[in-house]
Amino acid sequence: MVAKHTALVSVNADAWMASDPDPVDAVVSNLFDAGDKVCIIGPSKSFKTFFTLQLTMSIAAGREFLTWDIPKPRRVLMVQLEVKGTHFHGRVRKVWSAMDISTLHSRLEVVNGRGMDVVVSKIAAKSKEMDAEVVVIDPIYKLLKGDENSARDWKPLLAGFDQLAETGVAVVYVHHDAKGAAGDRQAQDRGAGSGILARDYDCALTITPHATGGALKVIEAIKRNYPSEPAFTAVWEDGIFELSDKAPLAMTSRSSNKNPTTDQPLEDFLEHVSDCLGEAESGVLNKGSLTEAVRVSAGLTKPRSKQLIELAVEQDVIVTNHGLGLSRKQMLYAIDQVHLDTEIERLNAKTAGKQ
Repeated sequence: MVAKHTALVSVNADAWMASDPDPVDAVVSNLFDAGDKVCIIGPSKSFKTFFTLQLTMSIAAGREFLTWDIPKPRRVLMVQLEVKGTHFHGRVRKVWSAMDISTLHSRLEVVNGRGMDVVVSKIAAKSKEMDAEVVVIDPIYKLLKGDENSARDWKPLLAGFDQLAETGVAVVYVHHDAKGAAGDRQAQDRGAGSGILARDYDCALTITPHATGGALKVIEAIKRNYPSEPAFTAVWEDGIFELSDKAPLAMTSRSSNKNPTTDQPLEDFLEHVSDCLGEAESGVLNKGSLTEAVRVSAGLTKPRSKQLIELAVEQDVIVTNHGLGLSRKQMLYAIDQVHLDTEIERLNAKTAGKQ
């Protein structure tokens, strides 16, 4: 994208003193405005996409998001680049239902861009086409052409965001944390790769696992244009984040070694099971693969991971062909019956072809 202006424009400070500033156009009160750049940062399995979806739908609906007021509904373009379209469809329905939304009056459009050649200029064109007021991109690294540790490689992408923001569109993007315990770092030092991002955004929202683990997350806001505020705790419950009265104690490398998940109710980890299946290419895993994925994702022991999977089946979070006298490798778990039936048909056809 080519910059529109070649000459610098100045303003006489005396003229500023003779008039009041223009009123701000807050997208989210005391957080960010139209034309701002916003970064959502969190480690893997911290429900970043669901957090972002909830914020996105709150903006489109014009309703409160956690501790923040949203003055009015906005037209939002969401560009998701990581999750298969069918699984993202399921996530949208999950959050929509949990928020008890009847309709968004066509204010939210979603681009399922996984596997596509998506660049900022195409996003800007789509944004202009639908007259979007907010553009949400998840995740940002999919747009980066180069090394995320190189400030030079980030600059063209961030310049594209600048030009989009200069049209009055708020640009929200999702970024992943570096390896290690997120709670070991200051909020302003969060995010993988070059530190240029932390110097570029107007606002950042960080998601950090709580010291007690499980569904609790510590939320913190970094703001360029508004006063700072205390961190708070939110709990992932029934498909969305809700405020919690727990103290905002972030998990660190020291506290994580104490294995806080040992005595936590298994119900707190159910989302890990559906998430692991949602990330599988077919939406289906055999028992051994799912057990290992859940163990790593939730930080549980292998026996508790197995118990969690069975609980997920009992509560209809996932489905299985268990109970048909099958071997461990033949025992399958899926995010829904359609995916399970499709995978069974595929395996049966594969077996028939070998005969």
